[in-house]
Amino acid sequence: MALKFATFIATTRSNTTGGLSRFNEIASDSCSDQTVTRSVTASNNPITVTKTSTIYFTDTGFKTQHQVQSSTNSFMTIAVTNSYESGLSLSLASNVDSPTPIGNPFPAALPKSSSTEYTFPTGWAGRLCVGKVMNTNASKIEASFDGTVDVDVSYVDGYTVPIVCSSDGVPVTGCSIELFKQSGAPCEDLVDNHLCLNTARETPHGPPPPFFKACAGTAYTFPSDDQANQYNTSSNLISCCIGSVCKAPLRQLKDSAGRPTDATLSTRNTE
Repeated sequence: MALKFATFIATTRSNTTGGLSRFNEIASDSCSDQTVTRSVTASNNPITVTKTSTIYFTDTGFKTQHQVQSSTNSFMTIAVTNSYESGLSLSLASNVDSPTPIGNPFPAALPKSSSTEYTFPTGWAGRLCVGKVMNTNASKIEASFDGTVDVDVSYVDGYTVPIVCSSDGVPVTGCSIELFKQSGAPCEDLVDNHLCLNTARETPHGPPPPFFKACAGTAYTFPSDDQANQYNTSSNLISCCIGSVCKAPLRQLKDSAGRPTDATLSTRNTE
């Protein structure tokens, strides 16, 4: 049968948990005397969907066959929600030799009550600095992904805002105490009224300075404060909340005066 032309449309849709805001599509066509085939691959991390549409021509007419295949890619997504009292600045830094984060994100502003997401391929490791202004000594979300997620919150370099990260809805690392508002433990090295440098950052085994003590064991407050990084799960989606209203890990038991915190009490009542 002589084939002059064939026209058809292949569409692909998918619901995803995070990543890019639109599909990246690659289409390819092939044909013979009896068939015309179009294959469309659409990727929106962490899902890739391929739809193949084939028209078969016979002496009595034609028929169309569709086949859809999907696969889950290996990515880690960190979702960040600003529950703080003001807008914030986010700055992402990757370790040497780490692959580029999906979309190669630039430093960004995160308005109050808004959220954003970062998606990372296998082999990535680095940190996300969070504060009122960009500073490498700010409060940090540290993470790596080699097929398994490893995440912690660190105040080792300094503190700007409280951060708690959760996996599968369970707080696993971080501290929701607003350290600037605690009494009896002033910052020893204050910078521009919004950054407290950690004077124990060069002291491997601590102890943490009084200003940071309330968060010891939940966020890193000195280099080997490893209780802050022993409660991770296998989920590839990490949700991080910024602010004192964030649900805190159960082990965040006391403030600097030894009293249970409001965030801890609400957490203990709901878990």
